[in-house]
Amino acid sequence: MKFVDRIKTPVLLLHGTADASAPCNHSVDLAKALRRAYKDYEFISYPSAGHGFFGKDEIDANQQTMRFLSAHLKVLGTSSKCR
Repeated sequence: MKFVDRIKTPVLLLHGTADASAPCNHSVDLAKALRRAYKDYEFISYPSAGHGFFGKDEIDANQQTMRFLSAHLKVLGTSSKCR
């Protein structure tokens, strides 16, 4: 994969294994390239999910996204205008 070495931020990959629009092996290949490049990433696959998440997969994907963002985004400070 080209340009993986340029990635400087953590990456979250969420992919349904039954996605016909964007095959899951694309994310698998990217995850392998990220691992080889010693990049910070997480890859979560959803068995039988297609291009989009519904039901329990949607709930889990949302929770995983919030957890990931909470872990990697920092609040630099608060402004008095943000009340």
